[in-house]
Amino acid sequence: MADLAVTKEKGQRSLDVPWVNRIYPQWAQPHWQKAEFWRAVVAQLPYATVFKQQMISYMTTLEWKVEPRDSDMRDELKSEINYYTRLFERGGDLEGDRDFVWLLEWILTDYLDIPFGGAVELIRYGDWPKGKIAKIIPLDGATLAPTLNKDFPVMQRVLQDPTHVVNFPAHAVNRIYMTPRTDIHKEGWGTAPPEKIFLAIEMLSRGDRYYAGLLVDTPEAGLLDLMDMTKESAVEWIKAFKDLDTGVDGFKIPVLYELTQAAKWIPFGKPPTDLMFDRITLRYAALTGAGYGMSLSDIGLGGGGSGGETLAGSIRDERRTKRGGFGKNKRSVQYFFNRMLPDNLMFRFIDLDDEQSVA
Repeated sequence: MADLAVTKEKGQRSLDVPWVNRIYPQWAQPHWQKAEFWRAVVAQLPYATVFKQQMISYMTTLEWKVEPRDSDMRDELKSEINYYTRLFERGGDLEGDRDFVWLLEWILTDYLDIPFGGAVELIRYGDWPKGKIAKIIPLDGATLAPTLNKDFPVMQRVLQDPTHVVNFPAHAVNRIYMTPRTDIHKEGWGTAPPEKIFLAIEMLSRGDRYYAGLLVDTPEAGLLDLMDMTKESAVEWIKAFKDLDTGVDGFKIPVLYELTQAAKWIPFGKPPTDLMFDRITLRYAALTGAGYGMSLSDIGLGGGGSGGETLAGSIRDERRTKRGGFGKNKRSVQYFFNRMLPDNLMFRFIDLDDEQSVA
């Protein structure tokens, strides 16, 4: 298939970088290598996984509906409303056994993990740009890349068949991604939460591995001061101690002798209780949550500081999350579904807040 030219608007003077070159500089070719890396980053860190799952759980539990943009057209558009409502309820396949929760989880997983975001293929009757959608097929965002071509905005290449490239026409694909990049070499890509707070995730991951190493049943790193033991005796004792560590005899006991003073152990590190691991961990965990627009109280870990959790603090965290992470992602998902609907219909979440209603 011939290379696609970047779309130029009428009268546009600003420069563009050919889309083929965009895949090489920092995201590597093929692009799914980087996507798998970010997926692995989230998978190996419990905090990032929990924040992501909490966000997805919130979005999938919201009530929603398809309604006309003009309320006076409700009766005339009733059949269209019912059709798209059933299509979304069945996960984009009227003849399948999927549901809306499954479809939304698929989309949000890539949206919250990888730079490309989430995408679906739209099968339209007659393959007509304005045709009714017959089926919605979720795509693996790790195999996709933006082209910056208005007519064919997304391309796909699969690892097992690198010579076969599919360019999706604009009416056959729908995409959602987070925080567009302004670097000209990364135009068309996004920035998912793991990339935003990668250093906090890395610190948490390193801290978990270090602390786990302190707790496993292995000798502590340090120096044994044998006081006034002679060199020959010390060498012999070390050799005997190494032999003691081998075999299955449970009655082996290391013994020091020829000392007039008690042998002294000098550790190289600090005891686990002196590291303030819990406070340091919560600090980086809070940064990780902030990357998702959430707080520790959203995953049941509020009040981790010395002051404890307060009612006022919990209320502030909840309001901040609704304005930030939940609110932003809810709006993005609404626009995502609206792009699949006819111009006279719209998708809307029903998010009833009892506290705001009373206020």
